[in-house]
Amino acid sequence: PYIGAHPAHRNLIVAAGHYRSGLHLAPATAQIVRCLIHDEAPPFDISAFSLTRGRTAASYWNLNPSIGQ
Repeated sequence: PYIGAHPAHRNLIVAAGHYRSGLHLAPATAQIVRCLIHDEAPPFDISAFSLTRGRTAASYWNLNPSIGQ
């Protein structure tokens, strides 16, 4: 899944892409989102869920200013 604050819009929290594991991951995802909303450190490293991981993710979230120009 992708979990984190959008780099261009810090007040936008994204928690998406869980596919079939949404129900199983809901408690952990909710805990992470709660921490992000309250500007607290999540209980574990969430870098693996970064919105900016991989070129496909950056394109999807339109994080590269040169895309579409």
